[in-house]
Amino acid sequence: LPPVAPRAASASWGPLDSLTCVPATTTVMERSEGRSRCAYDSRLGYRAIGVGYNLDDKSDERMREISTITQTDYGKLYCGEECLNDVQVNALLAFDARRYLLRAKERIENFNSFCCNVQSIFADVAFTHAKSRLGEQFSPSIDRALSSQYKEAAEELRRSEWCREHEKVCAADTRAMEEGCPTASMSSSRKAGSWLPANSLTCVPATTTVMERSEGRSRCAYDSRLGFRAIGVGYNLDDKSDERMREIATILADYEKLYRGEACLNDLQINTLLALDARRYLLRAGESVKTLDNFCCNVQAVFADVAFTHAKTRLGAQFDQTIQKASSFQWREAAEELRQSKWCRKNEAACKVDAQQLEEGCASVGDSAVLAFLDSLRGLMAA
Repeated sequence: LPPVAPRAASASWGPLDSLTCVPATTTVMERSEGRSRCAYDSRLGYRAIGVGYNLDDKSDERMREISTITQTDYGKLYCGEECLNDVQVNALLAFDARRYLLRAKERIENFNSFCCNVQSIFADVAFTHAKSRLGEQFSPSIDRALSSQYKEAAEELRRSEWCREHEKVCAADTRAMEEGCPTASMSSSRKAGSWLPANSLTCVPATTTVMERSEGRSRCAYDSRLGFRAIGVGYNLDDKSDERMREIATILADYEKLYRGEACLNDLQINTLLALDARRYLLRAGESVKTLDNFCCNVQAVFADVAFTHAKTRLGAQFDQTIQKASSFQWREAAEELRQSKWCRKNEAACKVDAQQLEEGCASVGDSAVLAFLDSLRGLMAA
């Protein structure tokens, strides 16, 4: 692939700490907008799909995202003749979360000093405000938040014209704003484990969907079928590595209380841990599947889910034939090899859906489009 020229800063990905807040922001945006697999007319007057993804904005950036993620005809999506699946909706939502985090950051100096709870609120305001920039009506709220006066920031937000136009969204966002960020979170959020390279980042949303399909979700701690204490979507509480302890601290949770079941998580916290776990298992899969980055997210997510449900530090020899067939883009044969594995006999439900998804594979045109887009994201990260 040819090298990618650097883009303007406004189009690039944010720093690593802003990327960390993408999962939290997707949760808040979906709470505000809802979700639709098919195109609809949004309350803001534009044609949308998924979670308010703007189909009337035909910028090169959005056209590339739609082409790469959906591999579907834009015109058919727009007219409602074709719809998206949840993996595609989640991927577009992650790109939009990044977009509105950057938009909020353009307006708010020291934006990265906030924890994800507050960053996601301002990103949601930018999303529902539907302007290229947050206006002066938000200045009092921003000033209060920058002074860590979160209750006052919420009250100023309630006085805004935006709040009168978006009463339900405003009610939820201001309640979350009042919670703010405990001072301790400011430094700990910077220490969270770094995100994946850009290509694997693209597949985090798809992987979270597949992992939750396999494991389910629980706000409180439970004993997983693999024998460890877990919370959320199979997040391992028995693994007391420094990395996991930092992650739990970053979401402002008390590990001991979580473990004993004395405290539970909200959906925003669960989604944040899930995204970090998706990153973890994509990396783990990549250690065994050397060609992982050549696959579309549909296939990468399957191998990450196998690593997740396999619960070993590395995919073993039982998966060698599956990996070999997939590396040759022989999707049906790869799925059949997966069905023959010992893992499949132990994880029948997960195996059934993962093998079906692996059979779908990556269309040849889609592969090249995905690779081209991933290369462009590498350029953006390096710029």
